[in-house]
Amino acid sequence: QNSLIIKCLILKRQNMKTPSLILMIIILCNLSIPINAQVLTSRQQKEDFDTLYSLLCQVHPDLFMYQTQKEFEEKHDSIYRLLNKERNVSDFYFIVSPFVASVKDGHTNFAIPATPDRIDYLNHGGLTLPLRLKIVDDKIVVDFPLISCSMQENDEITCMNNINSQTILSQLYLLLGAEKGNAIKENQLTLYLSTLLWYKYNWGDKYDFTIKRGNKIWKESLNGIGQIDALPVLKAKLGKSLPQFSYTLSPDKQTATLQIMNLYQLPQLKQFCDSVFSVINREHVPNLVIDIRNNKGGSSAGVDMLLSYLSHDAYTLYTKTDLKISSYSKLYNKQKHPETYEEIKNLPDGSLFAIQDSSVAGNRDKADIYKGTVTVLVNETTYSGASTFASAIKKSHAGKILGETGCPNVYFGNYMSFTLPNSRLEYYVSLNKFYE
Repeated sequence: QNSLIIKCLILKRQNMKTPSLILMIIILCNLSIPINAQVLTSRQQKEDFDTLYSLLCQVHPDLFMYQTQKEFEEKHDSIYRLLNKERNVSDFYFIVSPFVASVKDGHTNFAIPATPDRIDYLNHGGLTLPLRLKIVDDKIVVDFPLISCSMQENDEITCMNNINSQTILSQLYLLLGAEKGNAIKENQLTLYLSTLLWYKYNWGDKYDFTIKRGNKIWKESLNGIGQIDALPVLKAKLGKSLPQFSYTLSPDKQTATLQIMNLYQLPQLKQFCDSVFSVINREHVPNLVIDIRNNKGGSSAGVDMLLSYLSHDAYTLYTKTDLKISSYSKLYNKQKHPETYEEIKNLPDGSLFAIQDSSVAGNRDKADIYKGTVTVLVNETTYSGASTFASAIKKSHAGKILGETGCPNVYFGNYMSFTLPNSRLEYYVSLNKFYE
C-alpha cells in the first residue's frame, strides 16, 4: 500500500495524465483520517511567507489588477501578524492560500496540499466520505453514494455536521483565485472536497447531512467508510476516462458537433481534426457546432491549429502580452520560447516587456477548409486558451459564440511552479498578462 501511494504521488509530481493516476488521486483525496500534523514554528511560517511574497512580486506581471497595492500590502501585514505561534501545515495553508487567491488570477494559486501527516495516516488506513460529492452552481450535491442510503444523484446537501453548506463553500472558495465567479474553482474543489473538509474540520468518522430533493428536506447520519469499501464503487464509477475529442453527425447530416475538452494535446487534436474535417467537408455538412464548454484551455498553438480548419479573416490572438522580467521568466522562456528569451535575456529584472503578437493571415480562398456556418458553445468554465479560441473566432469572423467564457479580455497565464522551503506547499505564479 505504501509503495502504491508513493508511486502515485511521484506520477502526480511529473504531471502524467493516465486514467489510473486520475483514479488514484481521486481516491487518495477522498480519504479522511484524524490529524496529527507536522508543526511549523513561527519562524518557519514567516520564512515561507516571505518567500511566497518575494516570488509573487518578482514573477507576477500585475498583482494589482483587481486590488490596489495598499490593499495587497495590508493583507500581507495582517497575515504576517498571525504567524506568531506554531501551527500545522494545513492550518498555514488556509491562512496563506487566500492571500494568493486575492490576486484573482485563475493560474496563480496553491495546489491542494498532500501534507506528510495526511500521507502517513493514509498509509495506515482511514475513512472516506460515504458519498461522492460535487460542487455545481455554488451548491454541494450528491454525485453518487458509496454505500446504500436514501440519497441519490443530484440531491443537494444543504448542511454537513451542523455547518451550512454555503458557509463551507464560502470558506473553500477563498482558497482559489479566478477572474470571474466561482465556476472554474468547482472542479478542483470537487476533486479535493473530502481532503479539504478533513483539513478544515477534522471530519471523517461520522457525517450528519441535511438533504434537499425538490420540496422534500430530511436529515440522515452516515458513518465514514474505509478504502476496501470505497475503492470498488469509485473504480466502477470513475475508472473510465472521458474522451477529450469526440464527433457526432445529426441523422439528417445537416449538423456536425465537435466536443473538444482541451487545447494542449496537439498531436491528438490534429489527428482528430484531420479525420473529422475530411468527412464533413466531403459530405458538405452545412452547420458545425464546436462545443468547448468546460474546456480548461491549452496553448496558443492549439488555438491556431483548430482555427486553421475553419474559413476566417486575418486575426491576432493578443494585441500584446506583458511579461515580467525575472530570472524565472528568463529560464521559462529559454526552455519553451527561445525566440522570446533572445529578446529578454539582457533586460533588467523587474521590468515589463511587451510581446507583440504576429497576425495570422486569412484563409478564405483555400479550398480544403470548412466554409459552412460555425457556432461555438462556451460557458463559465471555458478558460484560458479555450477562451482565447472563442475570442479569435469573433475577431476572425469565423463564426458566432453562444455563452460567456470564464476569462475577461485581459487575463494571466504561462505559469511556473514553486515550493515553499519549510511547509513544502506547492504554488503556481503566472508570468504573462494577455490582452485579447
